[in-house]
Amino acid sequence: MEKNSSIKCSVSACRHHNGSQNYCTLNEISIGTHESNPRQVQCTDCESFEVR
Repeated sequence: MEKNSSIKCSVSACRHHNGSQNYCTLNEISIGTHESNPRQVQCTDCESFEVR
């Protein structure tokens, strides 16, 4: 899979992880939150995640 050098990702369990490097293979991703008032990075989620 070809990496998108604009989207870094360290989640190797994701179907869109390029495998050999820490990048995503998607052209774009969707970012969301599971909190009503996010204040920390842990409150954000990659909504494009799919289990490998």
